[in-house]
Amino acid sequence: MATIKEVILKHHKKEDGTYNIKFRLTHNPKITYINTNYFAGEKQLKKDFTKKDKFLLGLQIM
Repeated sequence: MATIKEVILKHHKKEDGTYNIKFRLTHNPKITYINTNYFAGEKQLKKDFTKKDKFLLGLQIM
């Protein structure tokens, strides 16, 4: 069974200081990352790179 989780990879920081919010798709121990059109700045993230901004918390997969 496949699982989907939102992730922010700290080593994927852009020059403007933002991070792309990705979906991690896991199926039969293979992992694939899917880019989204959403970006988060450091002020919108907690130290463990989870979302803390109210707008970002409201984003849903579907």
